[in-house]
Amino acid sequence: EEIEAHRILRAAHLEREGLTSQEAADASRRAIGNVLLAREDAREVWLGSWGTVWQDVRYGLRTLRKNPTFTAVAVATLALGIGVNAGIFTVLNGLLFRDLPAPDAHQLIAISQTVRGGPVTATTGFGTFSTAEYGTYRDRARTLTGVLAVGNVRGETTLGGEAPQLAYGALVSCNYFAVLRQPPALGREFTASDCAPGAEPVVVLSHELWTTAFAADPGIVGRTIQLNRRPFIVAGVASKATSGNSLFRGGYLAPLGAGRLLTPDDSRYADDTALWLNLIGRRRDEASPEQVRAELDVIAAQIDQQQSGRSTTLTVERAKPTTVPAPARGAATGAAAVLMGAFGFILLIACANVANLLLARGTSRRQEIAIRVSLGASRPRVVRQLLTENLLISLAGGLIGSALAVWSFQMLVALAVPALMPPGF
Repeated sequence: EEIEAHRILRAAHLEREGLTSQEAADASRRAIGNVLLAREDAREVWLGSWGTVWQDVRYGLRTLRKNPTFTAVAVATLALGIGVNAGIFTVLNGLLFRDLPAPDAHQLIAISQTVRGGPVTATTGFGTFSTAEYGTYRDRARTLTGVLAVGNVRGETTLGGEAPQLAYGALVSCNYFAVLRQPPALGREFTASDCAPGAEPVVVLSHELWTTAFAADPGIVGRTIQLNRRPFIVAGVASKATSGNSLFRGGYLAPLGAGRLLTPDDSRYADDTALWLNLIGRRRDEASPEQVRAELDVIAAQIDQQQSGRSTTLTVERAKPTTVPAPARGAATGAAAVLMGAFGFILLIACANVANLLLARGTSRRQEIAIRVSLGASRPRVVRQLLTENLLISLAGGLIGSALAVWSFQMLVALAVPALMPPGF
């Protein structure tokens, strides 16, 4: 209606200049030209380029649906490249670079050592500490509010019941939850009495084991369960954050002294020189990292003086979810960089393959594009349509790749966490 009003005004102006009514009408129509094109131009004045975005999307979906083979190959290629890269990066970021998912994680430090000489009779972990050494650092460190120790239960544990199953467990110091500031979701954390000699054996279940083996039973606290045919009282259920910090892998946490019940043949519990514990400390607010490192070096020197010929080199750094010792972290980080570079090239190859597919498809669409241009479509309009189709392919590949990344993340965690553990841990 608005375009017709403009035509009438134009015709009236031409009549005043001396043209007949029919001549003025014909001239006004010629001046306006293609009415349909004029309507689109007028609409774009008000709506801009976004006014036809939905039209481009619908046309792009129809075009892709008509070419299922091309669409499937392009989307699958992008999904594989995106999914695998996202999964690899998520695993490496979580294990090697990200801080522990704990309150005030910047205060948590990982302590590892390299021991040369001395009467070390059993070494079961690279960078780890003995039970006696843990007690020394815990009692003498004044720049730390607390030092926790964690080690694994060697091998699998049989969880008894109607349907026995295998689970991994970890042995921890009684201040484990206090140092991490991650109280259990149900029940209580370990107390000093739980770690006293002859104490009744207790266990804290991981959130995952609680939900799978015990159907998230809220009354699990206080019940007695069988671990390797030994009765343990469930003291609590760890939170999801605690279960996801990778300091322990498996289904339960037990005090250090419970190791003798779970694996009575393991000699490291009776040998103070056996190195098997990983240490995590929480730095005081007023203590700088340099002060913490200096104090721990002094404590290490005092331990060396008590053992002839022993020399200890400590490494102190911010705590990470994985228990990879600092001396091995450099090699692990280098391997991670190489791995990310390799999979990055895979993604680059995937993108190049999709680009080649699009170029080949563009050649076959010359006639279609020529017809659209002849009907009045501008070059920017045609380019925008093609970009919209490419965007749809990218979004589909990204969505499927995200789902693939979740699956690959779970699989890679199952493979990477044990591989990154110190030998014998």
